[in-house]
Formats: sequence, structure tokens, C-alpha cells
Amino acid sequence: MAGYSGSKVVGDGLQEPVRFGTWRSLVEYIALVWLKEVKLDLETPDLFAELRQERELLTTVSTEDTENTPFTAAGRMGRRDWFNVVVGTLTILGATVLPPEGTRHIFMMLLRSLAQLRGHTFPELPGY
Repeated sequence: MAGYSGSKVVGDGLQEPVRFGTWRSLVEYIALVWLKEVKLDLETPDLFAELRQERELLTTVSTEDTENTPFTAAGRMGRRDWFNVVVGTLTILGATVLPPEGTRHIFMMLLRSLAQLRGHTFPELPGY
């Protein structure tokens, strides 16, 4: 059978065989289906990359060589203790009261602020 055959892949998807009987059907498929799939793949944020970046920042902020010294205006609670209380409170609020995106936004603002105080740069994540 005459025609055109090959394979298609979009992003990290699986390679799929394709076969078209005419050149016109191949061009129509590319214009109407494949290009839309490519556009959707390019416009969709990589949520796993965002989570990895957030985890790396959290690890950096929480494991640095910071003594648990008190803040200059608050002598009862050390810096690490304060950080743990805030993270715990946000976790509880996120699980019970606040919508997940609200909790995430507050947590990211906190991490961004802490990173800036410690002299780190924190790139903006997609969606903010």
C-alpha cells in the first residue's frame, strides 16, 4: 500500500507509529492534531520540576549551618525553632482550613524571604 509512515512523539511521551494514505492527510494531521499537542506540551508547566526546586530550596534553608540563636527582639525562641513552628502551622492550616494553593503561596513567600535574608537568590516559579 502506498502512503506515508513514520512515528510521532510529543514532549516526554511515547513514540507512536503513524501511517497516512495521502500527503494531504499527513499535512492535515500535523496542522490539526500534532501541532496542538506540541503547543499544549510546551505551555504546560513542569510541576515535578517545581516540586524538586521547592524541595531543594527548603533543604538549603533548613539545613544550613545556622545556630538556633534567638532573634534580636525575641529571646524565647530560636531561629530553627521559629522555622519549625511556622512550617508546622502552615502544614496544619493547609490540611484543614486553607486551600492548597493558598498554603503553597504563603509557604513560598516565607521561603523567598528567608532565602533573601540569607543572601540566596530565589528564581520565580511559573504560575506566580
